[in-house]
Amino acid sequence: MSPQNNNEEQDPALNLPLQSVTRDTTETKSAFSKVVAFARRIRFVPVVMIIFAMGGIVGLYFQPPGLRFIFATFGLEPGAGSGHPIAVPPTKPTNENRLVTETNRVVGLGTVLPIGDIIVINLPHGEGDARIASINVKEGDKLKAGQVVATLDSATQQSANLELAKATYEARLATLQQIRASVQASIRETSAALKSAQAKAENAVRAFNRTQKLVEQKVVSQSVLDERRAARDDALAAVSEARASLSRYEMTNIDEQPDVQVAARNVDVARAEVRRASLDLEMTQITSPVAATVLDIKASPGERPGSEGIMVVGNLDQMIVEAEIYETEVGRLTVGNPAQIISPAFKEPLTGSVSSIGLQVGRQQRTGDEPAANTDARVVKVKIALDDKSSERARKYTGLQVTAFINVEKKP
Repeated sequence: MSPQNNNEEQDPALNLPLQSVTRDTTETKSAFSKVVAFARRIRFVPVVMIIFAMGGIVGLYFQPPGLRFIFATFGLEPGAGSGHPIAVPPTKPTNENRLVTETNRVVGLGTVLPIGDIIVINLPHGEGDARIASINVKEGDKLKAGQVVATLDSATQQSANLELAKATYEARLATLQQIRASVQASIRETSAALKSAQAKAENAVRAFNRTQKLVEQKVVSQSVLDERRAARDDALAAVSEARASLSRYEMTNIDEQPDVQVAARNVDVARAEVRRASLDLEMTQITSPVAATVLDIKASPGERPGSEGIMVVGNLDQMIVEAEIYETEVGRLTVGNPAQIISPAFKEPLTGSVSSIGLQVGRQQRTGDEPAANTDARVVKVKIALDDKSSERARKYTGLQVTAFINVEKKP
């Protein structure tokens, strides 16, 4: 027996015939058909969900009567409980925007301010690089007009410049006095020289006349006469010269002499330098322009003041409210209309009356907290003077936003 036959006997499985396996695709096709059928059935679900979502958004935005009825019935608040509707119908503005539609009063937002407004004390012109050396007041201090509130670090240098300018002025003033005295002495000397020349000339003339007679008598020679003539002519020339020198001083006042005028102009320049140095030193002393109270200090010693200035002051003796009134309603107001001012900061309303009505229409600066508040309205600024009692209560609330109710039916 061959080795091959032996292997076949030892492993009978090798003699088994191969079987072909046929896969049944019916089950696979059936599962795929189910998936396709399910997808066909739910293909409209996303569309329906989108429609419902858009309907909900549109409904919340425009708030149809039915939706508002449901909100009112169940006590629901749109806007995640914010207390404000998501949208305000254009035909029904909020109370914030309808403050001016009442028949007997006009209402507007305003700010509590000192009379004369808030004043920002800043660096004087030309002192932009200076720093604060000292602050001489504190918040709440009452100031007098012209009181020094701060000193700049350039004060020491400017003080030295002033001393130098004063010394220069004194020196030039002394020079002027010296030149004036010199001119006066020259006048006296020239006058004396003229008198001396006139005396000599008179003697020369008399000597010439005597010699001429002696020549006629042939007592002296012609040469002697010539000498006397030359002496006379020299003496007369000296008189003319002395008179010309004196006339230079006598024709004008002593202060109009050229040397005196030059010295006087130098004194004027030195005096101007003293004034400028004095002003520069004054600019290092920051003063309050008016009698006021210090509301806030914006800078500290060693700092260079910024755009906010050094400090803020205001006259708290009289407080006002600056209200913004819509341009369509300002025509209903007159000076003297009584007004009430309300704010959560006050337990009781403040009272006052309209003191002035602005002449210019501008853009609204103050707005309420309502999301639908009109932020681009055209308004006129109206000032309300508070009475003494209300003014005293409002002193601690500079800058507070309030609501002003102005009665347009009667005056106080």
